[in-house]
Amino acid sequence: MGRAMKGKWSGFGKDFSVDSGEWALTWVDHASSHRTIREYHMRL
Repeated sequence: MGRAMKGKWSGFGKDFSVDSGEWALTWVDHASSHRTIREYHMRL
């Protein structure tokens, strides 16, 4: 139940060059209860 994820992406540009970069997702809404979070994870 981490609160952040990081990674790298890669894809093709309009001129068929290979592009890449970093991405990050961070949990910003702390209003969810532990029960709601657990129910969400059980679906996965």
